[in-house]
Order: sequence, then C-alpha cells, then structure tokens
Amino acid sequence: MKIKTVLFACMVASTTSVYAQDMYVVGSVGQSRYSGDGAGASTFDNTFANNGAAVQSSGVSNTDTAFKLLLGYQFNPYFAVEGGYVNLGQLSYNGNFADGTGSGTLKNDGAVIDALGIYPLSNGFSVFAKGGLYYSNTTLNLASGAPSVGGAYTYSGSSNSTNLNYGVGLSYALTPAFSVRTEYERFNNVGDTTVTGGRSNVDLWSVGLVGKF
Repeated sequence: MKIKTVLFACMVASTTSVYAQDMYVVGSVGQSRYSGDGAGASTFDNTFANNGAAVQSSGVSNTDTAFKLLLGYQFNPYFAVEGGYVNLGQLSYNGNFADGTGSGTLKNDGAVIDALGIYPLSNGFSVFAKGGLYYSNTTLNLASGAPSVGGAYTYSGSSNSTNLNYGVGLSYALTPAFSVRTEYERFNNVGDTTVTGGRSNVDLWSVGLVGKF
C-alpha cells in the first residue's frame, strides 16, 4: 500500500541521526473538522440524485475523533523534523428521500512529514510553527435501500493525493524527557472531484504527549 511505503520513508528520514537523545515520539488525539466542496451535504445529494433519488432533506456531521503517531528528530533548540501516521476520522452523511433513506461517509488518513520552527520560552514552554507534505487516502462510501436507486445501492471510491499541511502549537516540558503539546493543523485539498465528489480541507485540534529517547 502506497501510504505504508511513504510512512516508512518518513520515519526513516526522521531517524538518520545516531544521537538518540535528540529523537522523540509523539502520540496525539483530538478532533477533526471537514470543510470545503467535498464535505457538504450537496456532494452526497447530487450523487444519490444522479442515481434516481428524490432527496427531501439531508445533513452531515463534519467532526470526528482523530489521532496521530509521529517520530521526530530535533536538530537543535530551534528546528526539528517529524513524520508519521495521521488518521483524520470521518464525515458522516444522512439523507431522507421520497421513498427511503441514504447514508455515507468520507474518511481520510495518511502519512505526513513536517519541518518545525521552534521558539523556546521561559519555564519549560515553547511555541512552534510547522509545515510539510501530507500523502493521504480519501474514501467515499455511499449506501441506500430506496427503490428509486435500485433498492440496494452502494458506492465506494478512494483517491490518493499529496498536499500541503501546516500548523502552530504550544508545548510544555514536564521533565527533560517528557512534554505535552497542543496544536492546530490544516490539511489542504484532500480527495478529488471525480472519485470523492470534491476536495475537502480538514482542520485538526489535538493534544499530545512527547517522549524523548
């Protein structure tokens, strides 16, 4: 799978130094929010309508739990590189048709590699800004039992894309080896117009634990 290959490459790139005290791992959990052309109810409505459904009402839940696992290397107090796996959860759709209902999900996960600029503050705090590349897989799933769409309609399509991501954050050192951090990130233009119905942006707010080794 291409995502696993890119993930492995990201992690290898982050571990090329023999100075283990400058390497670290990050585990974070938070909330994602989908937005943009591919994340609106109309994207799903149009697909069902094109297959015969008369959509009367619909809506989406565009937030979900997300998480990431990263491996990084800090070259000096001001610069680091990290990469790993990001799971941005899913957007969920529900529609009411003249003769039944329909449902759908839009999911995204992938591999990321970022460069971080860090500015140490006092009392163990530091702020950072980050930016890099996100190679991801976006999957759209649809299903309906309405007679107007054939009684057992299903659709599943996925697309891969490489796009920019960026973010800012704040960290606090609990000990020389452990710190906590909170951050905001934006993953741009995941998905595509042909297979997943449009491109989406995903915002991620997360809190994580950083361990040096």
